Amino acid sequence: MLTFRLLRKDYMHLAKCLVPIGSQIDMSLEEIADMLKTKTKRFSEEDIRKKFPARKGHDDNDFDMFGQGRWVMQRVVSMITGRFADGLEAPRIEKTK
Repeated sequence: MLTFRLLRKDYMHLAKCLVPIGSQIDMSLEEIADMLKTKTKRFSEEDIRKKFPARKGHDDNDFDMFGQGRWVMQRVVSMITGRFADGLEAPRIEKTK
């Protein structure tokens, strides 16, 4: 659930879940959320390649750090964010009774 909240950039929820230590004890929820925003960043493709080099025998363009096709991760992100990589809107699923 932590990864999902980070992908959605729901820092207020993460601040509510954080157990404050040290100087964080006197901080308000908004201050903790702002602090969390400064501590998180998106990894670039180059950073990922440095940290997780391609496995031998696999084309770097076809596999990501998990050994799965990149399209799988793109589809997961598009389901979470509601946007496809090309900027088109993802279809919304209606709740049924």
